[in-house]
Amino acid sequence: MDKRIPLWKVLLTFMLSFVGQVSFADGILVFQVTDTKNKPLEGVKIKLSGDSAIADLELTTDALGRYTNPKFKSGTYNYEVMYGDWAKGSITVPEEEFGWANINFRELSISFRDFDDKALVGKTAKLYVDNNGEKGEYISTKMSDTAGLVKYIVPEGKYIYETLKGAVKVTVDDKVKTQEVAIPSGDITHKTFFEFQKDSMPYKVSSEAIKVYIPLANGKDSLFGEVQVPYGEYSRTKSKVNTKAGTYKFEVNTNQFGLVVGTFSVDDNDPIDSLIIPININSYYHGQGGDAGEGGSQGGDTIKPFEKQLAIWDTVPGIGTYVNINVYDPENPGQPLENVFCYMDMLSVGKPMPYALTNKDGQCTLLAKPGEAYTLHVANLEIDIPNLQSDTTININLDRKDYTELLFKVSFEGEDFNPTTIEKVVFDTRYETDSFYMPAQLTMLPTKNASNDTLYYINPLRVGAGGYDFMFHINEMKASGFKDNYIRVFKNDENRDARYNIAPEYKVKVILCKSDTVSRYLNAFPVVINNSQFHTNFNGELIYKTEKDSVSIQAFKEKKDFLVTDDTTVYFIYDRIVQNVYFKFIHDGQIVYPEIQYLEVFVNDSSDVNESAGILVSKTGHIGDKEYNTFPDSLNLEEGDYFIRYTMKDFYYDGTFDWEFNIENARGTDTTIYIVVPTKRNVELIITDALGEYVEGVFGKIYKWDESGEKLINSFIYDASKHDELKSDANGIVKDHLLPGKYQLRILDIVKNFVVGDYDLKFDIRDGVPLRHIKFIVKNKNTQKPMQGLELVVNKDSAQYSTDVTSETGEIVIECVNGDYSYVLNYGKGHKDSFTVKNDTTIYIYVEDEVKIESLTLDAKDCVAEGGSVKIDPIVNPKNATRSTLKWSMDNPVLGYIDATGKFTANTIGLTGFVTIKATTTDGTNISAEKMIQIGGTTCGDSIKTEFEGGGDEIARTDDSLKIIITPGKETFKRCYAVQELQNGKWVVIAGPTQDTAIVISTVNMTEKEHTVRVISGTDCEKVANGEITSGDPESADQIGDELKIKNTSIFFKTIVNGICEKMDNVLVEIDGDNLDTLIAGTSIKWYTKAIGDTAFVAVPSATDQKSVSLNLTGETTIKVALDNGVTELVKTQKTIASEDSLKIKLTTDKEKACYGENVNLNVESVNGAYSSIMWEDSSKTAERNVAADTILYKVVAESKFGYCPNVADSIKLVVDFKPEVELAISREAVCDDSSNVKLSITSAQERNDLIYTWKNFETKDTVLTDAPKENTTYEATVSTSLGICESVTLSKSVSVASNVEFAAKASDSIFCKGDEVKIAIEKINGGSLNENIKFTLNDVEFSGDTAKVEANTSVYALRATDLTGGCPDAVDTVRIKIDKPVEFTLSQTATTICNVGSDSVKITINADSSANYSYVWSTGDKDARTITVYPNVDSTYTVIGASQYGKCPSLEDSASITVNEAVKVTIEADVDRICQTGADSVKLTAMAENGEPTSWIWWDGAVTTSPARSFLPTATSAVWVRGNDNVCAVSDTASVTISVDVPHTAHLATTSTKFVYGGSVDMVASFNGNVEGPITWYSENADGDVTTLGETEELKYSDMPSGDAKYYFVAKNGACADIKSDIMAIALVDDIEIPTVFTPYEKNGENDEFMLGYEVVIYDRFGNLIHRGDNGWDGTYKGDVADAGVYVYSLILKDGREMKGTIQVFKRD
Repeated sequence: MDKRIPLWKVLLTFMLSFVGQVSFADGILVFQVTDTKNKPLEGVKIKLSGDSAIADLELTTDALGRYTNPKFKSGTYNYEVMYGDWAKGSITVPEEEFGWANINFRELSISFRDFDDKALVGKTAKLYVDNNGEKGEYISTKMSDTAGLVKYIVPEGKYIYETLKGAVKVTVDDKVKTQEVAIPSGDITHKTFFEFQKDSMPYKVSSEAIKVYIPLANGKDSLFGEVQVPYGEYSRTKSKVNTKAGTYKFEVNTNQFGLVVGTFSVDDNDPIDSLIIPININSYYHGQGGDAGEGGSQGGDTIKPFEKQLAIWDTVPGIGTYVNINVYDPENPGQPLENVFCYMDMLSVGKPMPYALTNKDGQCTLLAKPGEAYTLHVANLEIDIPNLQSDTTININLDRKDYTELLFKVSFEGEDFNPTTIEKVVFDTRYETDSFYMPAQLTMLPTKNASNDTLYYINPLRVGAGGYDFMFHINEMKASGFKDNYIRVFKNDENRDARYNIAPEYKVKVILCKSDTVSRYLNAFPVVINNSQFHTNFNGELIYKTEKDSVSIQAFKEKKDFLVTDDTTVYFIYDRIVQNVYFKFIHDGQIVYPEIQYLEVFVNDSSDVNESAGILVSKTGHIGDKEYNTFPDSLNLEEGDYFIRYTMKDFYYDGTFDWEFNIENARGTDTTIYIVVPTKRNVELIITDALGEYVEGVFGKIYKWDESGEKLINSFIYDASKHDELKSDANGIVKDHLLPGKYQLRILDIVKNFVVGDYDLKFDIRDGVPLRHIKFIVKNKNTQKPMQGLELVVNKDSAQYSTDVTSETGEIVIECVNGDYSYVLNYGKGHKDSFTVKNDTTIYIYVEDEVKIESLTLDAKDCVAEGGSVKIDPIVNPKNATRSTLKWSMDNPVLGYIDATGKFTANTIGLTGFVTIKATTTDGTNISAEKMIQIGGTTCGDSIKTEFEGGGDEIARTDDSLKIIITPGKETFKRCYAVQELQNGKWVVIAGPTQDTAIVISTVNMTEKEHTVRVISGTDCEKVANGEITSGDPESADQIGDELKIKNTSIFFKTIVNGICEKMDNVLVEIDGDNLDTLIAGTSIKWYTKAIGDTAFVAVPSATDQKSVSLNLTGETTIKVALDNGVTELVKTQKTIASEDSLKIKLTTDKEKACYGENVNLNVESVNGAYSSIMWEDSSKTAERNVAADTILYKVVAESKFGYCPNVADSIKLVVDFKPEVELAISREAVCDDSSNVKLSITSAQERNDLIYTWKNFETKDTVLTDAPKENTTYEATVSTSLGICESVTLSKSVSVASNVEFAAKASDSIFCKGDEVKIAIEKINGGSLNENIKFTLNDVEFSGDTAKVEANTSVYALRATDLTGGCPDAVDTVRIKIDKPVEFTLSQTATTICNVGSDSVKITINADSSANYSYVWSTGDKDARTITVYPNVDSTYTVIGASQYGKCPSLEDSASITVNEAVKVTIEADVDRICQTGADSVKLTAMAENGEPTSWIWWDGAVTTSPARSFLPTATSAVWVRGNDNVCAVSDTASVTISVDVPHTAHLATTSTKFVYGGSVDMVASFNGNVEGPITWYSENADGDVTTLGETEELKYSDMPSGDAKYYFVAKNGACADIKSDIMAIALVDDIEIPTVFTPYEKNGENDEFMLGYEVVIYDRFGNLIHRGDNGWDGTYKGDVADAGVYVYSLILKDGREMKGTIQVFKRD
């Protein structure tokens, strides 16, 4: 039900009720206030003011939401309604009329949501009153809640709210107003401007561009962007830089204040369109800034410093302290000293600072950084300045011993003179101290004689010890140019002369002449003089200046040496042929004139050092009305290979380049070398933020991928230009110029790969929006296997978005924003589609099996005009090949260029010629095809000339074939030719296509009387083959030759043999008479023969006019048949019948008898005739054959040379013997003295009876021999065959006979240091046998000689003698020694650095083998102690010497060093100790060392920094601390500071019950959603609306005793945050029953026997056990009996619903 009261009822009731009550001069004041739902608002306060006659009033609305006053003084008043967020206005009360104000509150909601419709928390909105379209009174600022809403309660009206997206006007009425603010989920950028201010007002400066950096954790700054500034003075920049939320540093060089730096932060809630960063000059400037200048001057005022050197000091620019120095001569009091060298060094930096020379008043001024310690150097005098705080003046009386007077002297050939051209001398200092090198430039000026311009250097520099380079320019005394020398000044020098002696210079003119007539001189040719290279000028001359000296000059590999004593001219004559070579540049198809200063040409050979062939220097010229650098001159070059080197800063290049070229057939003519400059494509990348706003002023970098596209080149310097600091302009465009390739852009948080092709590139990149991951997976649809290496192109808005190839897994992953896209997979056909991106997506592409390219041809026009283009069409076979992408290239970039699509464009440079375009497959087959194209020219290709072999365009058919000769033109097309015959009115191809220029055609089928043929030619062989050749096309090289006639009046042999064997009778020779034309009268058929060796044919009269003849032939004979008219032979044919001799061969051998397997040579000899080939029984075919002797029959067959004679054969068989295969065995190979017999046996591998056995020195012929040797003996047996063809075999075995060995061993000493050499000698005893058959080993190690040398590493050595023959046993003797252990130990110490606290000690321990009995002596006096404890208070070194047990080993010394540091003591400061934390308020902490030198700082939160300053974001009150640590002393004591953090909170008021018993109290408890410090002020409001301040407490509790219903609330102080007001709590009067504390259930007397009858109670004993629960009190019983006496706990529910808790005692009388 709608309970709203209609306005007309309110008005009518109100007006009637006041009829007759209004007095004169009063009016009726009425306020009507309703809430957002049009319900009356009761109890709302209205503050009224404005009439001085009445005091400010506070009005309250009634239950109808009204305040009425029928007798209110008329006038105009201001009011404020204390409800909602704001409600102010004015009201006029007329006399005797109503002054009425309707205040209808409405809710204005501002909703912050992202593009995905998700609520955004913490976004700021500000609300203002709309004052005629402008922002009026500020209402408040609020942040969006978890629902993304900001809500305002305001009256109806017009307002302006402001968010990060700007200001919006809104009218609030009775409709619900929710304003949507859409903000993308990603990062947004803020258009950031800078404004210089002074005293918070705009202040104009002039400056360079403002650079913006991002501070990095490593202390370095990363350049982020740059803001261009207006020309001249300005206060606010017009340009901007787009910044994201974060912290930045800016830096700007101003003319007024020097270098100004500072930091600023950007918050997400800052304005997007216009964020102004103030640069407050008051904060950066405190006086004239500067440094001490770039050097000193002898005259004039002191040079004031420049601000730029302050950057070296790492201080705030513009803030400096002046040190004014006055230097006087103590020998002449008050006399200033001029030209005294002064400088300062800052001790904390350790390098020199500003310097100056005192002026004529003895004054100079240096700029220093306040608060630093310095050393002031005045010549040799040093003055310490411990703590420079303000401008300082230092007066110095400089003693004569504290400086050296330095004068300049110049002499000519040893005699001093005063110059007239040396206008100044500059001294570069080489001051060297212990800590730095002091660079400075000091200028000495002369005094000039006005009458004769003589310069006198009489005013010295007053300097300190050090080295000085001095330099000057001179042009007199036969000397000119720059001269320099060096002088060293020592500390005890009072005076020094900087002297330079001038020797006279002579000119050596070198002239290079040519012997030909092209030109007389050789310009720009290299000449080597004294091992230095020079070049002649364009007159072929070179001027070399030298003092009197020996000179060696080399040119053209000719060398001339001579002594220079005067000006000299030297000539070199060059007699080789050269060309005048000119150079031009081509770029993007045009002749260009780049910014190049000079070109140098080198001989291109294989040596590491290339010989210079000349230099060309550019000249300024005009092309049209423009001025360029040109190279109109030429170089003289002979034939050979060269390369040209030049440095170019043009066409977006900045680097040095080489271009190779070749000079061929130099004949003194001119030639031009064209150098092609690759074209870089314009690349424009448009950068926008998440809102689509252009990002301006931000720097980006573009990196390049390597040729494989898999590895990123880790540098932004490539292709001869830099690609960093690419700043986006006002349209968000980042511009660069790139060669074709794959690249990566990095800007803001964007990392974007892109590909540059053959054309300019432009596309958009969006920053800060959610990126979706789109995965493409390409698989074979048949095998399901991933497809690797396929190119996928993704497009967006008809532009290329991404290009990549699939991985091993067949995958490509791209990142993109939401939107519509399409893709094309360059594989097969039909693999393309469009897709929409909303989320991460996987797209599967299934492809067919791969079909590779088998063949490739190119089809295109043959000719193209200059500047024209042609598309080259590839013809791929098979047509369904799946990877048809080709790689294009060309051989001559001077004439044009080919793009990736196969489009060729000719350059416009005035050159004609030919280029060859090449296309190569990319599917792994590496198949290529070429197409030649002619550029320019009057015709497309040259015409061809055709004729029959021998000449002429007509020929008689005399054979089955004839030859047509083609003579092509001078062009270089790769042509195909074919021959066509005119058949039935159509031209038909009868031969070809071929690239040969001599074509043989068949005339077999040419039976007609006459046949017409012609030659066709073209570059497309397939078209030529098909006869598709036309003439007259200006873009086609097709050619058609002249017609040729074939007359069919020829003679052909029908029957004839090719050859005979020596002699043959009745050989039939027959001609084909059917092909003879009708014989012309007077002609006849004549036959001729010619024997070999004859010079003329002999007629065969009997065969005249016959078509056949039978001949008896002997030897080679030529047969000729001719149609003869008596004068000449019209048609003839002839054929030679070959002849060969009959064949006879003989097979021979070098051995008729041989041992089996022995090499035997077989040879075939030709006895008569010649053979063409032979065949052996093993199918071998060589005339000479080597065989291993065997018992087989060797046979050969020979074929006659020409096959006219029959084959012949021969054979042979050998006598073969076999070599014995035997072995000799022996029973023993060694015996000792009188050992037993030995037995020797011969065995054969074959069962043979033809072997003979012979034993040396023995008579037996048996295979076995037995013997008893008495000395070393060798047994020998010989085995031979009965045939004796094979060699006999000799076998032998040896037996050694040995004697027993007896010996003794002796060592060279009894004790050795381990590892030392031990000598053990062998002593022979009892005549033992020592010989070469005895091996001696010492501890199993063999040695030679009578003494063994080993390292001492064991105490027992066994010397063993072994009989190597094995006949006698080993003999052994042993030696024992003692081993002294070498001294080996290291030192370890518990610390290398300790703190100087008196108690810190270090233990130094010897680490050695515990079994070693070493002795030790310490530098402390301790002996044999393995550990000592020391307590150093200064840096100390402790030494110990260790000795071995027996003293045989050398002693060892080692030491341990200890550094002693001072203890660390630190303090800490905070820039603010209390904040109200709203989410982005930080505190800066600064730690300082009072003692020691901390290397790191340890903070309360575990952070460790090397910087003593840091900022942090406190979220709660806490004591933060820091400790200093030098990693040696104990970490310093904690230095702490407490940061109080207050957070905006909400408050809640609670109580145990909102009802109370009259006379009782109300206990209230305050609570917050966080910690609040207070204090808390408590308030109550009675039923009449009167508010009373109850009191102020620190506690969260408060009790009040109200007299009736009341409302309570409190206001709490929240530290640095705004006060917090709680909600209002209403309290009502309740049940006031009195609850007893004791009752007597034991009495049963009707008095106080029961507790709280009629009430719901719960009773517990003191242990928490339930005793009773009921709704009618408690009678005191428990489990049927009266409960034990004692105290119980109760919970009581009063009638008003309140719960009461307390104790009740059950009382029992004793």
